[in-house]
This record gives sequence, structure tokens and C-alpha cells, in this order.
Amino acid sequence: MSEDKFDVYYSNGGDGGLYNLDYEINNYLTVVSNLRTMKKLREKVIQEMEKGQISTEKSRMNLFKELDPLISNWKGQYPDLGKLFGRKQMDWLIEKYLMFVQNRGTMKTNLLSFVIECGYKDKPDVDEGGKPLLRRTTPVHYASSRNFFRENSTVRELFRIYDRFDVNYCDELRGITHFYVACENGFYDIVEKFLEFGQDPNCLLQKSVVSPLRVALYYKYQNVAELLLKNGANPNLANEDGWTPLHAICLRECDDDLAELFFKMCDDSNHSLQIDARDKWDQTPLHVAVGNNNKKTAKLLLKRGANPNLANKDGWTPLHAICSRKFADDFDELFFKMCDDSNHSLQIDARDKWDQTPLHVAVGNNNKKIAKLLLKRGADPNMATDHGLTPLHFICMYKTDTADLVETLFQVCDDRHQLVQVDTKDKSGWTPLQWAVANLRPNLVDVLLDHGAKLSNFVFPTMSHFNAGFVSMLDETAVHAKLKVVFDLRAVVKCLEKRGYKLKLQDVQTITRFFARYGLFEKLTNLDPRWYDKEEFSSEAKNIEMSPNQSLYDLIRSPPAKAKDILPNEDYYHKLVSSIEWSELPEEFRIASVAKLCEIMARGFLYKRRALVSLMKLTGNKLPILCYEMIIELLKNKDLWHTRLASSDENKKSQ
Repeated sequence: MSEDKFDVYYSNGGDGGLYNLDYEINNYLTVVSNLRTMKKLREKVIQEMEKGQISTEKSRMNLFKELDPLISNWKGQYPDLGKLFGRKQMDWLIEKYLMFVQNRGTMKTNLLSFVIECGYKDKPDVDEGGKPLLRRTTPVHYASSRNFFRENSTVRELFRIYDRFDVNYCDELRGITHFYVACENGFYDIVEKFLEFGQDPNCLLQKSVVSPLRVALYYKYQNVAELLLKNGANPNLANEDGWTPLHAICLRECDDDLAELFFKMCDDSNHSLQIDARDKWDQTPLHVAVGNNNKKTAKLLLKRGANPNLANKDGWTPLHAICSRKFADDFDELFFKMCDDSNHSLQIDARDKWDQTPLHVAVGNNNKKIAKLLLKRGADPNMATDHGLTPLHFICMYKTDTADLVETLFQVCDDRHQLVQVDTKDKSGWTPLQWAVANLRPNLVDVLLDHGAKLSNFVFPTMSHFNAGFVSMLDETAVHAKLKVVFDLRAVVKCLEKRGYKLKLQDVQTITRFFARYGLFEKLTNLDPRWYDKEEFSSEAKNIEMSPNQSLYDLIRSPPAKAKDILPNEDYYHKLVSSIEWSELPEEFRIASVAKLCEIMARGFLYKRRALVSLMKLTGNKLPILCYEMIIELLKNKDLWHTRLASSDENKKSQ
């Protein structure tokens, strides 16, 4: 029997104007049973509330499982929930229901719908003067904090229960209000009702909370934003971090029309926008737009007069931010074009608080494209930071292969007839060439020497100067990491020697210490001495080319004296580690191969003649040279290193 039919029945009676007594009795018993069940549930609600944090999810779930069939099959007049439970119990019940739903609990009947059908309306607590107490956390706040704003229907149902629009409850934890939640969900009609009751459209009860206008804009509720602006919302109102609605729009990581709509709304409402408003880090909206790749918004800001040269607290301009990008796109060119079209003069060599220019930042991020653009627009390639580092120093300090970036720098500067000071020293007295050598960048060393770097005053890096990055490289799990270091070190020395540099004794000692410190002399395997003849190694190694007509198997089997004369160049390193055969070798054989190759290469480009001199000094030159050579061929590199150390100690004693 529907509710309408039920009302007619009680007014007029049943058939013939008489009540059906059986129906009346059953209905009465059902109502009594329902009320008794409700009473038990109320007692359970009170018990759960008294437990506080001890209350478990399981016990609350059982409560809702009991409640579900009751409200799903409710018959007769709906109960007065306010009298059954009271306000605090109702708040608790609704909040825990939302939690239950969020944890994927299901009920046949929506509890909120049942509460609304019962006609329950929340009533505020009042002070002694009868004024509503506004500091109160309601289920509306809970829904907002748990992202129920994505389920607008749930929050809208809550506003049918908590429908006092003359009372703007503020939660005690976050300072969020009911009015804010309405704006957050785009409820135009509810926002309008609040405003009709005299609600302040700015409504910032806590400095940490963003303004209602900002949240409406962020979620693209244009009609709500327009309503707020028409009712006096301040488009320049900032939170405690200094963020305005315009900052929030620029934060969006997508190019949409929101900024354009906002500008139009402000124009239509005769609001003046602070286009260069600064947050507490001195970032302008343009900084934020550029940092989030928001091209359309950046263009609009520049058209509206945004200053592209304003710096944040670290001295970074929007141009610094663009240059810090590690991926290539067209934003850099667009930014220059936007500034040109808006008649903005860019400070191309603006310095941050470390005296870095945008060019420093670009080359530091290996961004060749924008570095080229900066140089073509007149960026100074010789400006130094507070540590005396030029862009060329920056390039040579990093551990990636940046030879093509250096080539670009020299090429553009040559085209512009601009001199690059290639031998400039930083405050540590280091030149770009020394940095390139210390970072083991043979290609970079070649490019610098091709463009005038001088070897006449070159000082080989000391052990302390070799970049700390090699420690992490040599700790890598990849077994070929040590091999790469040896290949690169050998290639760097070859580059220097090819151009006329002769390694001094102290240079050799530095290299030797480098080998010793990073375990490049150590025996990396406990395999059988003839491990390389095992089928599982030899079958793969014979197919790995290390030099013309020379396989990895051939090289490993060769005596060090012979192998050093047929050393592979760095091209074969990449062929080795990228070959399928190498990857299919058992790890123990790869480790053993690396140890053997390190031994061969170290001997080949570092030792023989110098080791001979050391051994002769140590023994007083009492043996024929042929004997010394035979001894050296039998010694491992680590033994030769100890021979050199012992020889050095003897020299010191004799002095």
C-alpha cells in the first residue's frame, strides 16, 4: 500500500468505509517491531560512539547489516529520527555510513535517502544568546575530506539534511565551511542560497584554506565562479602561501580555456587583476604557468602585461624555469615568440642567487635545443657563477656524454664571431678540460682540444679530483661498470697523449691509486684457472668480436704480454655489453671476463716500462733486463702496483 493510499485509507476507511482490523493489527505490530529494532540499534550506536577509536570497522559493518533490512522493508509511517537518536547520534550514524560506503560496503537502501524520507533536518546548537554555534564538524565536511565531491549526488543529499543556509558550519580541523563544500562541488543553487542569506563570498576563516572562488575555478565551475564574482568575491585574495586564484589556474597541467574565462569574468565584473601577484616564494602566476607547461595561460599572461623578468626568491625567472626542463618540446621557442609579440624585452643573462644564468641551467640539464636558442639570442657563454663556473665548466662537470652540446656551443659562438674562453679557471683553479678528464669523457676531451684548449699548462687531476660519481658507478650491480671505467680512462689518456701530453710519474701514481681504490686490480673470480675453456663460456665468447679477427675468447686466453698489443678500443666496449651472447653468459663468467679485461688493459696502457724501472730500483739493478721483463710478465697488476709503492718508499728513505 503506497503512502497516498495509506492516508486515504485512514481518512475514509477501507471497503464500505470500514477498517480492516487484521490489517490494522499487523500494521501496528510491524510499527512496534520496527521501533523496537530501532531502539536496539540506537543503543548499539551509543555503545559504538562510547568506544571512540576502539570501535572497529567490523562492528560498524555488522551494525549497518542489521540496519539494511529494516529500512529496506520499512512499512507504515516513517519514524522521527531526531527524537529516536538525537543530533550527535545522527551525525555519527551518517558519517560512519559514508565511511562504510567508501570502503565498498553495500546496502539495498541508501541510508541518506531513508533519512530524507523520514523528514530529518539537522538543527544547530546555540549559545546562551540563541545564536547558532558555527564551529562544528558535520558529515558534509567528512564527505569533502574524503573526496566525496566526485560523487556530487551524495553531497547534494547531505545538503538536504544539513539545509540551514543561514548557518555556515566550519570544521575544527581544516577550517572548511559548508559554503566552501558547495563551491567545491559546483552546486550553483546552494551557493546562491548561502549568498541570499548574506554569506561573505570570500569566506576565509583560516589562512591555510583556499578561497571559494579559487576552488570553483580549479574545478572549472564557471557559473559558480561568475556568481561569486558578481557578489563581491575578491579575485586577488591569497591564502597564507600567497596563492591567488590566478596562481591556481596556472597550476593546471593542461592547456585549457580556464584562464581566458577567468579574465573575461573579471572584466565583466569590473575586477582589476594583479597579474604579477607574488606568493611567499615570490613566484608570479607566470612562473607557475611555465613550470607546469601551461602554454595558453602563459601567452595570455604575457598579453595582459605579465613581466617575464621577475625573479622568485632563488633569483629564478620564468626563463630559468624553462631552461631547467630535461625534455625537448616547443615551449622554449613559443616563449621567446610570446615575449616578442608582447613587446617584452627578455633579460637573457639574468642571474639567480648562485649567479647562474639561464644558459648555465640549460647546459646543466643537457638541453641542447634551448642552449642553442639562448646563444643565438645573445647569451654570454663566458659568464661565471659565484664559484667561477662558466657554462663550459657546467657541461664538463656532468657525467653524461655531452660532446655534442659542446660542439653546439662552439658552433653557434663561431657563427656569431663570439669567443669562448676555453681555458678559464673556476675558483678551485680548474679548467673545463680538467673537469672533462676527471669525469673520464674522452669525446669531450677531444672536442675541447679541437677548439683550442691548451695542454702546455695542463695539470692532470689528482685523486681527490676524480669525480665522486664513480663510486656509485662502481657499486652498480652491472658487472661491466668497472670495465667501462677502464675503457674510458684508457681512452682519455690516449686522447691526451695523441695531442702531445706525456704522463708524468705523479699522473701514473694517480691513475694507479684510482685502480687500487675502486678494486680494479682485484681478482673477481674463484673459478678454475682454465675457466675460459669451459663450453658454456667458450661457445658464446667465440662469437663476441673485440677487435678485427679477435674474439672475446681469443683475448681472454692470450697472455697479458700479447693481449696488451691487441687491446680493443671503446667502440668494442659498447658492442660487448650490448651483445646477446654477453647477456646470455652466466654471471660468474661475466665477472671473470671483466676482471681479465681490466688486468689486460691496465697493463697495456699503464705499466710495462714504468714497472721495469721500479723493479730494477727495488733490487739494486742486479739482474739482466731480460730477467726483469720475464718477472714482470708473470706478475699481476696489483703486484706491480705494490712494486711501485715499495720503490717509491725506498726513494724516500734514500733521500
